[in-house]
Amino acid sequence: MKKTQFIEWGIIIVALVFGYKFFESIFEVLIQLLYRFESLDGYLLKMLLVLALYAVVFILLIRNSGKIAEWLNASSAASDPVPFRLGIRSLLQVVLITICASTILFNIDTVVLYLYDLVREDVGRRPVRTGFNFETGKFAFQAALVKSLVAVLVICFSKDISGWFIRPGEPDELVLESVTEKANDVHE
Repeated sequence: MKKTQFIEWGIIIVALVFGYKFFESIFEVLIQLLYRFESLDGYLLKMLLVLALYAVVFILLIRNSGKIAEWLNASSAASDPVPFRLGIRSLLQVVLITICASTILFNIDTVVLYLYDLVREDVGRRPVRTGFNFETGKFAFQAALVKSLVAVLVICFSKDISGWFIRPGEPDELVLESVTEKANDVHE
């Protein structure tokens, strides 16, 4: 497999995360329109801007992944093959770390905004008119904080956790291996 192809796969994976967030934001906007239409104020505009940003980044990354990969790999030859080995345990560990990192990234804004509003309300000594409901916000904060803390713990112990799902005594079978091609290899 060529180095440029690895880079392009990485770009496509990042684009898929933006695509996921785009579709998630569509549902969030629809829910906000259906249930909180009278108290939206400027929130709807912010959500629509975020929605548009996710869509634009998703489309740009998907359409231009090859060009971006070539640009990022400009320092080395694009045709250099890269040998690699990927086992079951390491693949599971990478998947666990990716899921947990995305969980942290998706929940960190709720934690930070809640703490910011909480500190701002205590410092101001007067009612803050942000439209933020602390009762539902507190529940969202607690849920996001617990998710993030569990994700951090799973990342810390991901090597051990990935071993739990492999049968005892079974060798780490090779899932995928790429080796450099030889001139006399015949492909069917």
